[in-house]
Amino acid sequence: MQQVLALLLLRLNHVVPTSDLVDELWGQEPPNSAMTTLQSYIYRLRQLIRDDPSISISTRAHGYALTAPRGDSDLIDFERLAAEGRKALDHGEPERAAPILAEALRLWRGPALSGMTTGELLQAQVTRLEESRLHALERRLEADLALGRHQELVSELKALSSKWPMHEGFHAKLMVALDGAGRRVEALEVYQQVRQVLVEELGLEPSPMLRRLHQTLLSDDRP
Repeated sequence: MQQVLALLLLRLNHVVPTSDLVDELWGQEPPNSAMTTLQSYIYRLRQLIRDDPSISISTRAHGYALTAPRGDSDLIDFERLAAEGRKALDHGEPERAAPILAEALRLWRGPALSGMTTGELLQAQVTRLEESRLHALERRLEADLALGRHQELVSELKALSSKWPMHEGFHAKLMVALDGAGRRVEALEVYQQVRQVLVEELGLEPSPMLRRLHQTLLSDDRP
């Protein structure tokens, strides 16, 4: 039943096809009782929300839709704030973007759908949500760097680079933060470390973006 609720919430105010719900619950080999079981889950969910007139689960021609006020969804709020923050940053307003993106990220209370059994559809949604969160985090870090918060970001970026050892974006921002904090030697060491990981694990050299940053630090004659 949790999987049904999760899919309905992730597509709030939109119809979720019955076929998607069946695929999520049973994959390619649903039992003969699949439709009866699904209908019982929908009934139980309706019982759980019956005391709130602002929320409903409606039956449509080929599926079900969970209807609720848009402001009741952390996911919708996150996506709205993340888009607003990205727009501000793209328009050269890091001082406005940073707090908006930070507010968006505070809506995350842990990994998406943590502890829940997930089928293919929900797992794809988990991957999409995690990518959205990481992108918002990168943009928030970008805004903070633009505001000169280099020293403040070093510890956070070291932790992120350690958690995602092949995420070039985090390593690039760590290099920028270290250089901005007057620690260029350490910034250059970060490049060598991530290059070694990429070569050994993937057989690839760093991306052009990371190589350009490395070359910039090498050729910059600032003290």
